[in-house]
Amino acid sequence: MRTGTPIWQLSALEIARAIREKEISCKEVIVSHFERIETVNPNINAITVTLYDSALDAAQKADQLLASEKNPPPLLGVPMTVKENIDCEGSATSFAVGALKDADPRRMLPM
Repeated sequence: MRTGTPIWQLSALEIARAIREKEISCKEVIVSHFERIETVNPNINAITVTLYDSALDAAQKADQLLASEKNPPPLLGVPMTVKENIDCEGSATSFAVGALKDADPRRMLPM
């Protein structure tokens, strides 16, 4: 059973286990992490783009999969961050350069 430790302080393996054992939902995990980001990030600006809506949507889909799947993927529901130098759907590949804040990786691919 989970202790009183905030979800955002758990390791990836602890989160994965708690999700598998239905101690927490994927949605709870995302909400916990975004609340922490909102609290800390204004002072450190480590995360320049948050994809809250798409993360919440993915968490809800993961929770639905967990309800129907007997053997879910091992890290299903475990959040992660991606640097802005990695192409990701729905997020600019800006390399943390302000002038590239709207850079769409789909338009940057060589033909």
